[in-house]
Amino acid sequence: MANDKLRVFGKYFPVFLNYGFSLLVQRIQALIHRYTWKNLPSSQNVVVIGGSFAGITLIRRLAESLPSGYKVVLIEKNSHFNYTFNFLRYSVVKDVAIGVREGDVVELASGRKIPFAYLAIATGVTQSPPAKLLAREKADACAELRALQTRIQDASQIAIVGASAVGMQIASDIKSFYPEKSVLLIHSRQQLMSSFGVRLHECVFEKLQTMGIDII
Repeated sequence: MANDKLRVFGKYFPVFLNYGFSLLVQRIQALIHRYTWKNLPSSQNVVVIGGSFAGITLIRRLAESLPSGYKVVLIEKNSHFNYTFNFLRYSVVKDVAIGVREGDVVELASGRKIPFAYLAIATGVTQSPPAKLLAREKADACAELRALQTRIQDASQIAIVGASAVGMQIASDIKSFYPEKSVLLIHSRQQLMSSFGVRLHECVFEKLQTMGIDII
């Protein structure tokens, strides 16, 4: 076990060191940018459609690095984010992009048209609830989650298709809160977390079985 830890440390320490150095450089550049960037009357838009994790990360880096003469506009159809991010020098338009027109213009459902110098589309992935909710308004999303909670509370037997990290999390959460319920996890491959090694599969498989989760 000690040798394994040393091998992992030796393999990943240079990666973490390089990442830490890059992060330090980014923070210094962002600090300089804060005091040198100017919002000019003729500033052009850099439009990002979609506040997914990728979109938010892109917005943050752009807001810390764009030269004077450019500003960031985020277009997001939902009324809320799953996490709160607040960054300077970008505006949020709660609207739905319905098309990109000639002349480098994003057309919104409200009728508003936003010109852009650059356009990024970061609308996220399509997932089934509860991994990603269907509602666009926060109150409706909360109601959707409560409805899913009620369905789980009322069910005595629950089957989950797909033993990804999300699938295993849902299965283990259900079994932790409701140990009396029958929870079945169905996976199409011979190994859980198939992108990783066999040892992780064996560890997770054993823990799920110890919890009383059936696995096919």
